[in-house]
Amino acid sequence: MRKFLLSLMCLVSAVCIARAESGDIAVGVQMGHGSYWNQIGLGAKVQVSFSDALRLEPAFNYYFRQDDMATWDVDVNLHYLFDVADSFAIYPLGGLFVSNWDLKGAKGSETRFGANLGAGAEYAITDVVSLGGELRYMLTGDFRQLVTSVGVTFRF
Repeated sequence: MRKFLLSLMCLVSAVCIARAESGDIAVGVQMGHGSYWNQIGLGAKVQVSFSDALRLEPAFNYYFRQDDMATWDVDVNLHYLFDVADSFAIYPLGGLFVSNWDLKGAKGSETRFGANLGAGAEYAITDVVSLGGELRYMLTGDFRQLVTSVGVTFRF
């Protein structure tokens, strides 16, 4: 089941990116903080717009080792943008994630799948460059984590 969900996330992302037209794709970098293990992370993302309001965002985040724990996650989130002012938008987000916890020593690693819920804001500095921030709540069985992040994106 895990391999199926990960494959489905990758397939949906690849199809959306392949179908996007010029101006519909943005790539970016972000820095974040995961509350569960109190880790700082760096990430990369791709935003694929389907309309002025709807976009898909696959992302990869790596959280640096803290107390013998390093983690990473792959997210595929859907954003629905609301223009609040000129060059400023807010959006709710929802999606899926897969996360891997690498425990140093004999403990090994663990992979988890779950859902993301959250919100974000974005300010377009120019037609090409935007600054943004997000609050994303990662949910799965016995694991809950709030991730706060800030980043910059570049539109093509």
